[in-house]
Amino acid sequence: MDTKDRPVTDEELLDLLEGMSERDGELWQQVKEKGLTDDCLHLRLLAAASRIGQEEPDVEVLLAAFHAGQSRKRRLRLRRWGLSLVGVAAAVLLLFLWMLPGGNGAGTGKEPLLVFASDSAALRSPVLQTEKAPGVQASADDGTDRPAVWVAKGPHELDYHTPANLSAYAKDLPERHSLTVPRGQTFKLILSDGTEVYLNADSRLVYPSRFTGKERSVFLDGEAYFRVAKDAGHPFIVRTQTLQTRVLGTEFNVSGYEGSDTEVTLVEGSVEVSDADRQRTVRIKPGEQASLQTDGGFAVQKVDVSQYIHWREGYFYYDNVTLLDIMKELGRWYNVSVVFCNAEAMESRLHFVADRRQDLQHALTLLNRMNKFTITQKADGRVYVE
Repeated sequence: MDTKDRPVTDEELLDLLEGMSERDGELWQQVKEKGLTDDCLHLRLLAAASRIGQEEPDVEVLLAAFHAGQSRKRRLRLRRWGLSLVGVAAAVLLLFLWMLPGGNGAGTGKEPLLVFASDSAALRSPVLQTEKAPGVQASADDGTDRPAVWVAKGPHELDYHTPANLSAYAKDLPERHSLTVPRGQTFKLILSDGTEVYLNADSRLVYPSRFTGKERSVFLDGEAYFRVAKDAGHPFIVRTQTLQTRVLGTEFNVSGYEGSDTEVTLVEGSVEVSDADRQRTVRIKPGEQASLQTDGGFAVQKVDVSQYIHWREGYFYYDNVTLLDIMKELGRWYNVSVVFCNAEAMESRLHFVADRRQDLQHALTLLNRMNKFTITQKADGRVYVE
């Protein structure tokens, strides 16, 4: 019988596991090219069980599941590729070894993986900076006789639209302002044109004290919800590091935290989303989200906009969202490091609602009630998902 048609025995798989080099670049490239991701996941479970010393019956169950998952269609494809089953198994096992402790990958389901880091130097209160007075705390009094260009309506709200007694300074050039919101807090701004901006935690908005010229332009680092005042003659533009959103008057959410995809979600009206150089542009409709891809194009999908409305009302709201994304948001809000000891739990999709005004333990208790995983904050202050 042709060795290409002979199934690989368990003993041969174990021999390959013992004898393969972890640095075999050629086999690793074959794995990537042949799309053997599903096989790798099964073998990853098998080897993880073997390395941590689980009992033999558990390993055999996992191995049997791996063999059962090999369909006839997959075997025929492997033959057409001209690779023996032994060669393919070697390639898959190489990838698996690469992902184990001591290799270069993200780790097994039991290897701790830090997905969000706390910041000991994080701000404790919002900070407003201007060109003339950098680093000044958000306040309506700048220590001079000149009237402020905003009215403080509370510790987390500034209004530039209805400042008092500014007629004497109407011809002055607008100041460049930058408002930074710390983790665990939100902030509301009313810009000089009446546009309302709700800044999420760990975000910064750069904007003029009043708009001049043909465009109303602001820069965002982080996440904000915009309710734009209508002005057909002066488009409103939100710029981030990677894209810009152009509107006349509408409601939308922009999320562009460092290390994450930049996403624009439309609640009402219509917006035009472009890359930073305006080489590619897409229009989205209410209920749609546009995100910039690595190839420079845009992906557009239908989403539940409730998530982007409820955060500014004081709630975590997630519908069919991965546990990884949820835990990153909890880490950012509560400024706590998050570690996954069970990497496979990252892709679990959940519906989850919690009050952001409650403490961290409240959110963790609700997550643990799902009985899908165990999430605890340990003595080192980190949150662990097991």
